[in-house]
Amino acid sequence: MSPSATAAKEVSAISSADGARSADGVSSVGSVPSSRRRGGGLYTGPARVMESAPSSAGVLKVLLPGETVARDAVVAYSASVSLQEGSRVLVTRGESVDQVWAIGILDAPERRLATRDGASASVVRDEAGEILEVRDAQGGLLFQYDPARGVTRVQVLEGDLELLAPMGEVTIAAGGGLHLQGRSIQLKTLSSVRILVHDLASRVLGSMGLGRSGLEVKTGAVNVETGDSNLVTTRSRFRAEQASVDADRLRTRAGTVEVEAESLVQRVGSLTRWVRDLAQLRAGRVRSLVKGSWISRSGRADLRSKETFKVDGERIHLG
Repeated sequence: MSPSATAAKEVSAISSADGARSADGVSSVGSVPSSRRRGGGLYTGPARVMESAPSSAGVLKVLLPGETVARDAVVAYSASVSLQEGSRVLVTRGESVDQVWAIGILDAPERRLATRDGASASVVRDEAGEILEVRDAQGGLLFQYDPARGVTRVQVLEGDLELLAPMGEVTIAAGGGLHLQGRSIQLKTLSSVRILVHDLASRVLGSMGLGRSGLEVKTGAVNVETGDSNLVTTRSRFRAEQASVDADRLRTRAGTVEVEAESLVQRVGSLTRWVRDLAQLRAGRVRSLVKGSWISRSGRADLRSKETFKVDGERIHLG
């Protein structure tokens, strides 16, 4: 039981004893007679704190009932709570009026634990309820737990925050989203980084892995939108059941281009080819259908046929 709860229970017992006191001045529960508690010097009961001070200071300024001058009370409980003016404590006084001890806390506007260097943990109230806060020696918020809103916050206003498990693992799990925000984000690993997307049945729907051997992406679809892109690779390989390229302008520059296909179909509005040295065509059969004119010019022409060579036209001009 906390010191405040214990003290409140003691005061309640004393009050009950006063109400049940017998005619000879002694309570029915065996408490100290009222005349000895207040009149002659002995007293155990509530007192009001007159100056704000942490109870860890060792001495409190308190005002006892029926008195007009505050006196010093030696703190005789272990709790370290900051008491404000008007807080109530449970005190006991000996035969001498200067022998006063504070033995418990009845109420305090702020519940606070403090270290010698000023770091503290306290319970504060707002319109939603109570909030648990931990602050450093300069008053900066380090930890906050708000049960009414369901929010737990850890923050470091200055310096670094480190989570270390040199001989184990670190797991961060969230039922909702997980957000990382920073001026820069860096991941370091000795083996690999792997991202998995799975459904409620833990079936993997997509994955991305980056390791020493390379980058591996497995997913149903990939959509990349960028203003400019540049791919530099020593070797590359592209494999697809179907492929489509849509571009306003497409330019290919290569030392050698090889195309292997069972069927090649080209549909263009206008086709122009420049061949610097040799243009060579090897085919089982060649069929050329020209709707309009067919013009062929060369410095020298050589047409040969092992079998029939046929020229058919309404007019044939030679020479």
